[in-house]
Amino acid sequence: MSSHTPLFDAALDKILNGLVPHTRTCAETGEEFEIGEKEIEICKMHRVPPPTTVGWARTRIKRAFLGGVDLFRRTLPDGRSVVAMYDPESPATILPLLEWQSDAFDGLAFGASVQPNQPFFEQWPAFSTRVPRPAMIQGPSNENSEWALDGLYQKNCYFTYGGTQNEDLLYSDICISCKRSSDLTLCSDCDTCVDLVDCTNCTHVLFSERCERCFESLFCLECKDCSNCFGCTNLRYKQYYFFNEPLSKEEYTKRLATINLADAEKLERWRQKVQTEIWDQSPRPADHQHHCEDCVGDGLRDSHQTSGVLVFDSERAYNTVFALHCTDVWNLTSDVYSQNCVSCVTTNNSSGCVCTIGCLECLDVEYSEFCTSCEHCFGCIGLRHKKFCLFNKQYTEEEYWKLVDALKTVMLSRGEYGEFFPYRTSLFAYNTSHTESLFPLTKGDATKLGGRWYGFAQEKALPATAIEELPLRLADTTKEQLTQKYRCPITERPFGFVAPEIEMRRALGIALPRLHPTARRMARMAHYFPFQFHRAACAQCKKEIITRVPSNLSSRLLCETCYSEWVTNEK
Repeated sequence: MSSHTPLFDAALDKILNGLVPHTRTCAETGEEFEIGEKEIEICKMHRVPPPTTVGWARTRIKRAFLGGVDLFRRTLPDGRSVVAMYDPESPATILPLLEWQSDAFDGLAFGASVQPNQPFFEQWPAFSTRVPRPAMIQGPSNENSEWALDGLYQKNCYFTYGGTQNEDLLYSDICISCKRSSDLTLCSDCDTCVDLVDCTNCTHVLFSERCERCFESLFCLECKDCSNCFGCTNLRYKQYYFFNEPLSKEEYTKRLATINLADAEKLERWRQKVQTEIWDQSPRPADHQHHCEDCVGDGLRDSHQTSGVLVFDSERAYNTVFALHCTDVWNLTSDVYSQNCVSCVTTNNSSGCVCTIGCLECLDVEYSEFCTSCEHCFGCIGLRHKKFCLFNKQYTEEEYWKLVDALKTVMLSRGEYGEFFPYRTSLFAYNTSHTESLFPLTKGDATKLGGRWYGFAQEKALPATAIEELPLRLADTTKEQLTQKYRCPITERPFGFVAPEIEMRRALGIALPRLHPTARRMARMAHYFPFQFHRAACAQCKKEIITRVPSNLSSRLLCETCYSEWVTNEK
C-alpha cells in the first residue's frame, strides 16, 4: 500500500534509520537519559522521532493541559454563571458543557486555513483560543456534583477531581467507589474515611497511607487486614496495636481514650510524632507491583512489558501514567482502552493517535483536542464524526493528505513533530493545571518553561478571618464561626467549610482542617511521592532497585523479595 505522506515518511526514515543507542541531554532539565534499542524500536513502530526530554518531563508537560483541582466560578459574556476548570485569566473561549455537547455546536464553524510552511506551534494559539471548549468536563450521569471535575457517575461530590462511582465525597482526587469520606487521594472502595493516600477497601480509617482492608485505624502505613491500630506500619492481620506494640483490647481502648484528635493542635502533634518516630523509621517497599511481568514502575497491576505509574491490565505501555487496558502505547497519561498511541492525554478508546488531548474513539488523529469519533484529522478541536479535517476545515481526502504531508514534513524539519504542545500553548496556568499536583514548581520555574501563572489576586483580596480566630476544637465553634471564610496560612486564599464536612468531622471526633483544600491536596500528593524514578540499593540484600520513594527514605527501602520476607517474619 502506497504512503499517504511520502515526503514525511522519507524524511522520517532518514532519521530513524540512522538511530543508534546513545545518551541524550534533556532539553528541559539538563538530565541525561538513554535512547536504547528498546526506544529505537518504539520510535520505528510508532513512526515518531526520538524524544528530546527525559520521561518524567514528558508526563509533566502533558498534565499541564489537564484541569487541576482548583475550580472557578466564571461569568460568561452573556451574563450566565458557570463552574469552570479554566481560571479567570485564561484566554480560553468556554461554553457550558451541555451546550458544547449539543447538536447546535458545530466545530467546523470555526475552521481556519493552516500554513504548512509556517511553524505549527506558532499558528496553534490563535486558532485554539477561538474554538469554544467546555467549561468543565463531567460525566453525563453525575448527580448533585456541579463542583466535580473529570468524574463519572458521581453523586453528592464536592471539589473532587477524576474518579468514578463516588458518593458523598469531598475534596478528593482520582478515587473509585468511595463513600462518605473527605480528603482522599488515589483511594478505592473506602467508606467513612478522612485524609488517606493510596488506600483500598478501608472503613473508618483516618490519616493513613497505602493500607488495604483495614478498619477502625488511625495513622497507619502499609498495613493490610488490620483493625483497631494506631500509628502502625507494615502489619498484617493484626488487631489492637499501638505504635506496632500489641495490646489487649482493654489496654488499647484505654490508651486511645487519652488521645484528643478533636483539638487541631494536638492532632497535628500526633501526625508529626507518628511521621518522625514510626513511619520514617520503618522499612518500605521500593515499589508496588501485582501480577506483573517484565515491568518497571510503581502501582502496576496485571500488566506485561510496561513502565510507569498506576497502570492496570496493559501490555507494552511505556512511560505511561494513570492508564487502564492500553496496548502498544508510549508516553500516555490518564488513558483507557487505547492502542498504538503516542504522547496522548485522555485519548480514550482510540488507535493510532499522536499528541492528542481529550479525544474519544478516534483513529489516526494528531495534534488535536476534544474530538469524538473522528478519523484522519490533524490540528482540530471539538469535532465529532468527521474525517479529513485540518484546523477544523473540511477537505477532500486527496487535499487533506497533500496538506498533511507538507505540514508534517516541515514540522519534522523544525523539530516540532513528535514533540507535545509547548507549555505556552496551554490554556491552563501551570499552577491551576493538574501538573502542579504531580510536579509542583515555583512561579519563576514555571514561567521559565513557558507556562502561565495565576496569582489568585482577586480571591486573595476577598475578606477573610485569620485562621487563628477559629477555635482549635470543633465543639467550641459557634454557628457564625462555621459560616465564615478563613485565610489559609500557606496559600493566603480564603476557604470555608461545607455542612457535610462539619457533620463528618463531628461524627468522627476530629478537628476541622486549618488549610485551604488545595494546600491539603498538595500535601497528600507529596506523600504519594514524585513521579521521578531513581536507582537505589535494597537495604537488606544490596541489590539495585528502581524506585520513586524519595532519597531521604531510601536507607530503609527493601526490594520485593526482602520486603515480603521481612513482613512475614516481623512479630
